[in-house]
Amino acid sequence: MTYTQYSLEDVKAMDRIPRGNLINSVTGVKPANLLVTNNQAGVANCAIFSSVVHLGSNPPLLSYIQRPLTDEVGHTYRNLQAGSKATLNHVTPSMLPAAHQTSAKYDEGANEAQVLGLPTEEITGWSVPVITEAPVQLLLELEDEHFITQNGCRMVILRITGVRLENSLVQEDGWVNLAQAGSMAVNGLDGYLDTSLNARYAYARVGVEPQCIDQ
Repeated sequence: MTYTQYSLEDVKAMDRIPRGNLINSVTGVKPANLLVTNNQAGVANCAIFSSVVHLGSNPPLLSYIQRPLTDEVGHTYRNLQAGSKATLNHVTPSMLPAAHQTSAKYDEGANEAQVLGLPTEEITGWSVPVITEAPVQLLLELEDEHFITQNGCRMVILRITGVRLENSLVQEDGWVNLAQAGSMAVNGLDGYLDTSLNARYAYARVGVEPQCIDQ
């Protein structure tokens, strides 16, 4: 196997787009999710995020990274500050073209889901809609945020207050089969991957051989 090696100086010297593609790709595949929020007028904003990360199960928390705020960037963040609620929706292949297009810089008052033909539905007792086609839907509430001084980004922490899953995705032990759901992953900024299950293993213990679980 041969390698191409980049020093920090090499990376810094790259043009912005190749550098962004390189660094966004090398950390590995990421989940493709649509975050939906409402602005103060009650208009839904829909945006694709690949930076969603599980933070813990008790309480159930996740986070996403908000890029430095500008007039064109940060609609999701500002809506959360104003209304605190959101939904997270897994992207599937049929949703992909419209989901990717939500990354375009639409005006703050635009309803991207409506413009792009992504059907939504209201959930009883929740002010923010979900994407109808998404097999995995989470109801979220703003919990906290941490400003990252090194680059001006923010880690926004959200509490999971509800989970909606397509029937048959949840196994007896609570595990959710995302390959069966068709949930997509992101390679870098603009490459989308189907997910398939290679193997699932039993809880690892010292002195016990890895044991594959049949699914």
